[in-house]
Amino acid sequence: MQDQRFKDAGYRPFPMDFHDGVLVGGYDALVDYLEY
Repeated sequence: MQDQRFKDAGYRPFPMDFHDGVLVGGYDALVDYLEY
């Protein structure tokens, strides 16, 4: 599963969600998502 790579990279669920087929999770990903 892709979310395991997020966990290995130090990401924390925020919570995990899919947006337009892209996995959104972790602080950096959340920031990128909210900037749209």
